[in-house]
Amino acid sequence: MRRFAGRRAVFWRVIAIWMITAATLVLLGALLPGVEVRSFEAALVAAALIGLFNALVWPLLVRLALPFTVLTLGIGVLFLNGAVILGVAAISRGFMVSELLSGIIVVAGLTLINTLVTSLLGVDDDFYFRNVIKRQARRSGGCRCAGSP
Repeated sequence: MRRFAGRRAVFWRVIAIWMITAATLVLLGALLPGVEVRSFEAALVAAALIGLFNALVWPLLVRLALPFTVLTLGIGVLFLNGAVILGVAAISRGFMVSELLSGIIVVAGLTLINTLVTSLLGVDDDFYFRNVIKRQARRSGGCRCAGSP
């Protein structure tokens, strides 16, 4: 039963972050001239697409673009993130981004708001502290954690 409760908590965290991302997209659409979000439903779809892209395609893209990222001292990742937002806007109805700079600003805004809100709500506290405790226990040789060697 406890395992199910943990999965339920993860589910609600994902929903909370999805809603926060959608609300942030609506806010950025209202504030930025190059970004348009027609409805909250469009923001929900765009937020889901951004999340899926970040989970499925982003790791491969980062590996392929590593030389570019190194040559640009990490600034290339900002352009890649902006391109991701442009790509999501291209396939999403009701979410439009006019240029790469607007996409980069959207990424910066999403990162800032999501970081602030999840920090204030403590969304990832138990995950973070659980991993810190496991790491400390492994270092001291006293870890009897599930999945530990």
